[in-house]
Amino acid sequence: MKLLHWPALTVAVYAIAAAAHAQPVRIATWNLGWHVASTELPAWIAQCNKLYLKNKTSKVWDLVPEGTTGAKRGWEVTESRATLEGVDLSMMPPCAVYQANFKGVAVTANAYAKRDQQIAQLLERDVRPEKDTTC
Repeated sequence: MKLLHWPALTVAVYAIAAAAHAQPVRIATWNLGWHVASTELPAWIAQCNKLYLKNKTSKVWDLVPEGTTGAKRGWEVTESRATLEGVDLSMMPPCAVYQANFKGVAVTANAYAKRDQQIAQLLERDVRPEKDTTC
């Protein structure tokens, strides 16, 4: 076995490194806000479509029947970290997490699917993730 001297080994390493083509590294970070898994979406939508009325004593938004004066759909309750009966904020986002002009936007399954599609298109077009999965 013939041993290479350090200068020869160093030249060999540099030659190998020079032969490899460097690729730019792309790093992306952003905050897309809340995300609800597709399996959890129907329960979240159903809960937020219900009617609530704020209890003046407990400050909790209680479920109320249709036609109750002053009642709001969960989507319309825009106060920060509101407590709505049946909405567990450790498990799902607040109902009014999506807003337009400071008013809650009711979410539908079709609208949420479109959001997921738009995010996927954004990632593919602008972030351009690495296609090689062998690493």
